[in-house]
Amino acid sequence: MAQGVTTEWEDMQVKMGNWKPNPVAKEPDSEQVYTETVERNELYDPKLLMSNKQLEEMAEDDLDFDDEDEFMKEWREKRMREVAVEAAKPKFGSVYEINKPEWDYHVTKAPAESNVIIHLYQEYVVECKVLNEIMDQLAAKHKNTKFIKCIATKAVENFQDQDLPALIFYKGGEL
Repeated sequence: MAQGVTTEWEDMQVKMGNWKPNPVAKEPDSEQVYTETVERNELYDPKLLMSNKQLEEMAEDDLDFDDEDEFMKEWREKRMREVAVEAAKPKFGSVYEINKPEWDYHVTKAPAESNVIIHLYQEYVVECKVLNEIMDQLAAKHKNTKFIKCIATKAVENFQDQDLPALIFYKGGEL
């Protein structure tokens, strides 16, 4: 308590005539209250107010955290391995425009673990334009899948416009 400051209890006792008024009593300044509060909080130890049983339970809880720490370490290591495997997979993220000479490189020699989706299209077919827009969105969303588009007559000779749009799926170089 700040020097010269009285409590409500002391004020009541003075008012009832049980105690003599403190001649030094005055309002504490904010600096004085702050420093006394800080000093009191630095000395405060909540364990002093606990019973032996509460202290024992607290010690047991600390042992349980060691088990959780071990579990978290194992989980973290497992998750890091999963992330590393995912990071090692090839990433694409966009639609590649190819022609017939590039077919072998982009399709049949694509990484074995990645899917390849080829869209055969013609620019003047409305459905092909819509599918190209959809493929742009899918390529950004599914970065492990390789999305390719190719003008149908450049990839397959005499490809009929009535068969458009056409999608071809490959995995590991196999149709």
